[in-house]
Amino acid sequence: MLIMSDLKITNSQISEPGFSIKLAKLKVEYDTADKLARDVQSFVKKAGIPAINELRYAGHHLLLSLTNPETTSELELDKAIAHCQRASYDASEAGTFVAFKKVDKFKEDYDRVPIVPVLPDWIEILKKCDDAREAIIAARQRGDEQAIDYEKHKAHFAELAEICGRLDRARSELNKIISDRAESGKKSLLTLALSAAGIVAAVVIAFITISLA
Repeated sequence: MLIMSDLKITNSQISEPGFSIKLAKLKVEYDTADKLARDVQSFVKKAGIPAINELRYAGHHLLLSLTNPETTSELELDKAIAHCQRASYDASEAGTFVAFKKVDKFKEDYDRVPIVPVLPDWIEILKKCDDAREAIIAARQRGDEQAIDYEKHKAHFAELAEICGRLDRARSELNKIISDRAESGKKSLLTLALSAAGIVAAVVIAFITISLA
């Protein structure tokens, strides 16, 4: 069993100025990725798992930077930072895909209802989804460099998560419109039925009157 006294810092390069600078950057990137992964998981449970795995890899490289004399501290910290950035990207992408599904479901649920009166920026919302989707496609085409733009994808996720909250709140108003339409339809059918009954009654009375004449 490993205890704290068994851990020895063997990499002498940690005393160099570059190490502390990269370690500070690693902390910022790690904290950013960790918070983002938590935000995504609160949005949808399992979407943050790839990001959590990347943070584990980051921790592994941090340990190597301290304890492995066969590598350089800065190289391992660079790898750890890259994993944190990848974690931020993965979390943002996963959350954004869930947001796409929520928007598509909303559009499907209310395809026969005018949405703009309730959500005046509905067309703009759809445009934001298209922009986020195009950004993800472009990032995937870049392959290993996709994590570089994680800030952009993080912003897209934050915006779409807020939009999904608005869509959820708009459902009650749109459901009222559907309910009012159904009630209005019932009243129209009843009016038509009564009118038809009146016409039939008038025809019958006229027929009887003619017959008795």
